[in-house]
Amino acid sequence: MGESGQIKEFREERFYGDFVREKHHRHISHLVGLYPGAIINRTTPDWMKAANRTLDMRGEMTTAWALVHRACCRARTGEGDAAVRLFGNLMEAKTADTLWSIAHGVHIIDANYAGAALFAELVLQSHELDEKGNFVIDLLPALPSSWAKHGSFRGLCVRGGWEVDCEWRDGKPVKVNLRPGSHAGPKPTVRCK
Repeated sequence: MGESGQIKEFREERFYGDFVREKHHRHISHLVGLYPGAIINRTTPDWMKAANRTLDMRGEMTTAWALVHRACCRARTGEGDAAVRLFGNLMEAKTADTLWSIAHGVHIIDANYAGAALFAELVLQSHELDEKGNFVIDLLPALPSSWAKHGSFRGLCVRGGWEVDCEWRDGKPVKVNLRPGSHAGPKPTVRCK
């Protein structure tokens, strides 16, 4: 970690922005351990704090796919309201009438696919392991406050080959169903934030 509290982008970096011309550049590949990776998680709170700091310093004014990438990172840090705000920015400023995202005047679809991943990350995550090495299912880990009153999902797949259905009220699960897929591993631990 760097002296600005950030996850360093370059080994030689001491303070945020030491080696970049654009401090708010769209790429955040140095956060791959947070998302889509899994080594930065609730069991590594110092790294999670540094990831948050990095996202804060990187900023939110960016291209379509980079907005959704930041939103997915915010979902992993449990910041559902921030993730939904970023997605709203994408829809308002970076999406055409066709619902395709726009980058540099070109219609592209990568932000659209990432948007689907974002919605799944807000309500269900399975990237952490328990002490036995089995996957842990986190229900509603980054539920946005605007979704808290009531909602549901059905058939979301998690690591380890299981499918999950969930209904919630007031931000808490009221019905949960786990179904093993054809190649399911051991039954995962389920927890709710």
